[in-house]
Amino acid sequence: MKCFILTGLLLISGMSQAMSAVTGFAQNASTANLQTDEGQSTFNDGMRLAYIQSFLSHDLGAAFNSSGRSRESVDASGVSWGYSQIPNRGWGWNANVNLMELSPGSTLLARVDGSVAYAFNKYIHVRSGLNISRFIADREYTPGLGGQIVFGFQIYNNLSLDVGYLELHQSTVLSWRENDGTFNERKVNDKISGLEWGLAWTF
Repeated sequence: MKCFILTGLLLISGMSQAMSAVTGFAQNASTANLQTDEGQSTFNDGMRLAYIQSFLSHDLGAAFNSSGRSRESVDASGVSWGYSQIPNRGWGWNANVNLMELSPGSTLLARVDGSVAYAFNKYIHVRSGLNISRFIADREYTPGLGGQIVFGFQIYNNLSLDVGYLELHQSTVLSWRENDGTFNERKVNDKISGLEWGLAWTF
């Protein structure tokens, strides 16, 4: 999952340089004004409460079919509670605890994520980082390491829209009895990935 951090940091750095080049003339014309708000707090600073909606692909590495894998499309919705500190035109961070319900199946999924973030201005930022997730189910699951990259857009005062891509991993052990009576076990690596959006209130 180091690729999520590396890709995210490269993307953030590239976008930061591009935006600086595009707005270079404006910055030179109003240096004094920029210096007064650079590094100051933005609407993204503080506790965050969010509603999240995801459109995901669930890839279960089970061997109960000829291909050895099982994949299905799932929707998920839930809530997120976290904290952000992202200074204007500067580097910051974001961390959240998320609880989601996947359908079909009404399965609960808990997720903790943390990201490095960069704010281009008071209204647009991007963040990328890692997450740990686990199903809350009858079967015992081992948490796995995943990643996310998210774009944040301030739409009204302390209300923001987040749009991004995430990848979640966990594993479990499946066991079954063959027709001849023998007992088998198999470790299953479970992957969920797709798009996610959310509305967050910062206070």
